[in-house]
Amino acid sequence: MARAMDFRAQKVVTKSNDTNSWLKHIGKLGLPLQLLLKSYQFLVVWVDVSVLLVKTYFALIQSILCFILPSRRKNLSTEVAVVVGSSRGVGRELAYKLGKLHSTVICIDVQSPDDEIVSKDIQMDGGNAFYFQCDVTNREHVEHTISKIERDIGGISMLYHCCSIPSPRSVVTNPPSVKDTLDVSVTSYFYLLEAILPHMKSVGRGHIIFLTSVAAISGFTQQLALSVSQFAIQGLYESIVEELRISKNDKKIKTTLVHIYPFIISENLSQDIRFRVPGFFGSIRADVAADKIIDGVRQNATEISIPSYCLYISQVMKIMPRKVTLMLREFLDTGVDF
Repeated sequence: MARAMDFRAQKVVTKSNDTNSWLKHIGKLGLPLQLLLKSYQFLVVWVDVSVLLVKTYFALIQSILCFILPSRRKNLSTEVAVVVGSSRGVGRELAYKLGKLHSTVICIDVQSPDDEIVSKDIQMDGGNAFYFQCDVTNREHVEHTISKIERDIGGISMLYHCCSIPSPRSVVTNPPSVKDTLDVSVTSYFYLLEAILPHMKSVGRGHIIFLTSVAAISGFTQQLALSVSQFAIQGLYESIVEELRISKNDKKIKTTLVHIYPFIISENLSQDIRFRVPGFFGSIRADVAADKIIDGVRQNATEISIPSYCLYISQVMKIMPRKVTLMLREFLDTGVDF
């Protein structure tokens, strides 16, 4: 052991000495050779920058063409789609829509199987659906449930996590505890991704849909934990995208970030949420929102918002001075900051 350590230490010292001697040798080169070396370095950088500019140009052209001529929507009939939080709201509507598109729908929620109706409704309509009761804030429950799904039904190819979406009423009522909010919205994401991503990577196929609210752009007033959780989901999305890129899986495993504006997915909340400019936002039902989400997923969109124009507004606001964004919020005065 001592000899091995001595050998490694000697190897490091030798390598360091070689590097120092090489640097000294470069310093002793004549002016012509130094200029040649500098020219070579400049050429390498210039080629890399040129390639980057060309790729950027074609990427912009591709984005413009996709905006003008939307790409062909992919078929979801072969997908095994997990919908977490399928008992209500957008999650329920997503499960119904996926069932109509002939996907194998895996409904996951905490309610008792006897009380669950979404998967049963899909089955009655001729779809293929299953229900699993699971507390997604518990790592062991998640691992057991995902293992059972993969063993009994097949590998999961799509994930919709809908538990983290705040309802319109939730942003104007007393929030749950900080721990409960972060566990449901963020911690459960880690458990699900740890259980599902390995299979997606092994088969080289998958699509993860990150659903978050407008709070991921700027936050809610008096809803600190909720705002933090929404920011965290967006950060998790960015981290997963980078991880897939580094592991060369970004072409095979798709990701979509969805911003949902909670005050426009409503039924009868006129007494809860005010609009200074009512016609500017309007209202969108959960089933319509689900349609827009699935449409974006079928086009492999990387980021969408509901309504769609709010995505461009939020992007413009990011480059505006803070004072301008605050004035815009005061002008709209929706009752829910965005």
